[in-house]
Amino acid sequence: MTGRPAADGPGRDEPDVMEMLMSWQVTLDKLELDVLRVESALARGRTPEIEPWQPDPHLGALPAPLRPRAEQLCRRQTEAAERLADKLHQVHREQALADTVSRLSGRSVDPIYVDRAL
Repeated sequence: MTGRPAADGPGRDEPDVMEMLMSWQVTLDKLELDVLRVESALARGRTPEIEPWQPDPHLGALPAPLRPRAEQLCRRQTEAAERLADKLHQVHREQALADTVSRLSGRSVDPIYVDRAL
């Protein structure tokens, strides 16, 4: 006797549940790291690089014990997206102002020299 339940006996789903829980924890870790990068970039006044995320089709349903963490992460993602949208709106306003000043001053928007090290 090996001390393990038979493949079709009680407890056979435990490794699957643990594997799914660990897979979701890794997924949430990656998403949290992405949010931290965005939050950090925005705090420094920089535009963050954002890569699209595709969920693993084999993850299955979110395990109940991870729901509070996922909800908190979702709130942080929403807040970061709102801050990013605000920053984008600000950049568009600044660009429009620069375009207006350039147009009214009669100056060309084309570069007039190339700045390079000799």
